[in-house]
Amino acid sequence: MCVHNVVEYLKRRGVRCDVCSPYGPDIKIPLDFISKKKYGVLSLLRYWHRVSKYFEDSASDYDVVWLHQPFLLTKCPFESCLVTMHTSIFDFNKIVQKSNYPARLKIYYGLREKIEKRCIQAINNYSSYFSVVSPHVGSALEGVGVPRTKIVYIPNGVDIHKFKPNAYKNRLRKFYGIPENDLIFTYVGRITWQKQPFTLIRFFSKLSQRLKNASLIITGNGELLNDAMNLASNLGLKKKVLFLGYVNDERLPSVYACSDVYLMASIYEGQPLTVFEAMASGLPPIVSNIPSLRHIVEESNTGLVLDFDNIEEAIKKTLRFIKEENLQEHSRRARLFIEDKHSWEKVANQYVQLFNKIPKS
Repeated sequence: MCVHNVVEYLKRRGVRCDVCSPYGPDIKIPLDFISKKKYGVLSLLRYWHRVSKYFEDSASDYDVVWLHQPFLLTKCPFESCLVTMHTSIFDFNKIVQKSNYPARLKIYYGLREKIEKRCIQAINNYSSYFSVVSPHVGSALEGVGVPRTKIVYIPNGVDIHKFKPNAYKNRLRKFYGIPENDLIFTYVGRITWQKQPFTLIRFFSKLSQRLKNASLIITGNGELLNDAMNLASNLGLKKKVLFLGYVNDERLPSVYACSDVYLMASIYEGQPLTVFEAMASGLPPIVSNIPSLRHIVEESNTGLVLDFDNIEEAIKKTLRFIKEENLQEHSRRARLFIEDKHSWEKVANQYVQLFNKIPKS
């Protein structure tokens, strides 16, 4: 999403852009028989090795090279480049090793941390700058030897014309079969361990016992979707929790627009686009107490940060927030914050300024 929006902005300004990825659209380097889903970081290593080979003879054709989360163990074909890091395996792996993640995932992320550390240290010799989507990702890079002078914070953006409040909220609720007078909490994203869907559902189960006119929408697919649906059923939430599964980009704005509050209980995030999409739609965020999400709430002066490990205290704070705070004012501040700092045009401008600082080949 970041690449697409920045590239479209550059094209409108007459800049030629080639996008290289496993799926094209301009330069396609397929992963062949190695499945990313099955082999994870190993497939990325192979992909980036092939990228390096592909550009050995054509790197000088480009004025600026922009790499996203590169996994290059060998020599980089580009003399100078911008590297954008969307997440930090170092912080995430610390959390994983202390969590109830399955043993196989703990082993995988432990291995991935070692590989990513080596890749970052290798690309550091060629990068002019590292852009990070959240300050805590920048701190993680400093921890493995990237100079602070190379690190630039450029946040994620959102399409403020696509994601926006909707005056026909009740009409949208009727479409989804949601009670018109309920307070609607919404989560959008993958249903995986990192996102803690079971914690989310248990929290809402307790909350709905105290807040009778509340419903929860869960949008997205993932390895834990069936287990999450079973948990909701076992807790007697069939009429209170609506699982929409995957929702395409055309319908997604209406999911946010028919809701009141965004809910996220993740144990780690880089800087999730879904939070910004929700805020652009006028939803104040209620999120877990992790650096990236806490930073968004504090910077925007809207929403609520919770410790989901202490559900009873989290329930009390949420009820207080709903009953004593002005939700309409929080909604207004959420939208204004996105308009002011996170429209794609403003984010793209920051990248253009950084591109202009990179030495040309």
